[in-house]
Parts: sequence; structure tokens; C-alpha cells
Amino acid sequence: MWRRDCIVDLNEVTFIDKCGEQLLRLLAKEGAKFTSSGTYTKHIIEHLNVRRKRHSWNLLGFLYGAFVS
Repeated sequence: MWRRDCIVDLNEVTFIDKCGEQLLRLLAKEGAKFTSSGTYTKHIIEHLNVRRKRHSWNLLGFLYGAFVS
């Protein structure tokens, strides 16, 4: 089966509210890639990646603690 990458173009976006951030986070979790030329949107995308990595590390720490205890 063919799988196509989902690329979300944010080049014309000037503002992203909390609901938009949640949507982008969900899309990123599902494997979407983002393209952006603006400083603001690049910052938001970078922030989403940091939060996603931090969340996965917190989850791994929780699971490790649950099995070690």
C-alpha cells in the first residue's frame, strides 16, 4: 500500500491560537510535516516539537517508574 506524506503549508499564516496549536500538535503526532517561512510560525512549530519530545520523555519516565517500583 502506498503512503503519502502530509505536508502542511503555513507560509501565509500570521497567527495560531490555542485550538490551532492543538490541531498542529495532533497532526504532528500523526506524522505531518510543516513548512513555514515566517519567524512566528517557525517558533510555534519548534515549540510543538519540544513539547511533544518532553511529553514522550515524561511518559517514558512514568512507565519506567511504574515497572521499577
